Amino acid sequence: MSHTGFEVKMEMLNARLYELLFLKVRHENLVNLIEFFRRKRRLYLVFEYVDHTVLDELEAVESGLDADTARSHIFQVIRGVAFCHENQIIHRDVKPENVLVSQLGVVKLCDFGFARILEGPNESCTDYVATRWYRAPELLVGDTKYGREVDIWAIGCLLAEILSGEPLFPGESDIDQLFHIIQTLGELSSSHQNLVSKNPMLSGLRMPNAATTPLSETFPKWSDKTMLFISECLDLTPGKRPSAEQLLKHDYFLHDSFPETFLPQLRKKVQQEFNSNLLIQFSNTRKSSGQNDKKQKKGKNDFYESHSQRVAPKPIQHLTGSSIDCFYIYFEFYHFLQRHLLLGTGYSLYEGSSLYRFKMIKKVLKYPKTINWN
Repeated sequence: MSHTGFEVKMEMLNARLYELLFLKVRHENLVNLIEFFRRKRRLYLVFEYVDHTVLDELEAVESGLDADTARSHIFQVIRGVAFCHENQIIHRDVKPENVLVSQLGVVKLCDFGFARILEGPNESCTDYVATRWYRAPELLVGDTKYGREVDIWAIGCLLAEILSGEPLFPGESDIDQLFHIIQTLGELSSSHQNLVSKNPMLSGLRMPNAATTPLSETFPKWSDKTMLFISECLDLTPGKRPSAEQLLKHDYFLHDSFPETFLPQLRKKVQQEFNSNLLIQFSNTRKSSGQNDKKQKKGKNDFYESHSQRVAPKPIQHLTGSSIDCFYIYFEFYHFLQRHLLLGTGYSLYEGSSLYRFKMIKKVLKYPKTINWN
């Protein structure tokens, strides 16, 4: 079957995004893309394994997480989002199940299925993105001239949910979602009201007259700094929302010198995880090699082919003894993925027994003689 023009264009866009993620976008608060390759006109992605999600934590603690954990989590989410925005990427699907948390408490934003590379200030984007409960009002009314601000809105919704244990705006439809937002935050901006009147999907919609239950009444135990932070993220006018970089300097974080004490701890945890995970070390080795060889590539047409070639890298220099054995056990597993064309997610692999193999990879690297691979 031949590709249509649309399919070819989408494939090129996906290739550009994943090339950027694979070769350039490396940050401790973004999930590591270990490998991706093309087979039969499909892209296959393999991500690192991370222990659980924020959604898992909220299901275990129905009343929400404590204030310190919430601030630690959201600070790391914003760091990841800020790095994406700096690289002209909007995530467009920030939500609890897309925020991974390692055993040491390192938070990693995952699932770039809705992500988009920003080309210019007046570029049109599809409005059907993001999970409804975290969807900014500009998306709900059909505005296609949106940008990074949609991620900031989602961050506000995410923090509110982490603290309370419940979604802030649990709409059952797009119209119901707008009602939830307006009843809490007040009238939409004039430009968005104009879009509502022109949107056939929203014809006949009668908006509430004014805010009936403000956030301060719904969550009286939240501190003033917390309330201000969330309120600024949830400004109904996109242009008035702070940027991710501005959020990192918000008084919610700075009033007690939180970054100065937290960041050294975070770097220590990240280094611990890196030192104990040969899979990530191997990934970084390949990416460094890919960047050095980039000038030698012929062009975009060779993109898939260059990433489909599998050349065994040199073993990591500091590995000795049993560690070398562990490295080659992983390398055999790596080629197992290629042979069977398995699809990686943020924290698992499908295809029957292969799921077990992927989840056991950390144990394999530590105890290679105790695992039966047959």
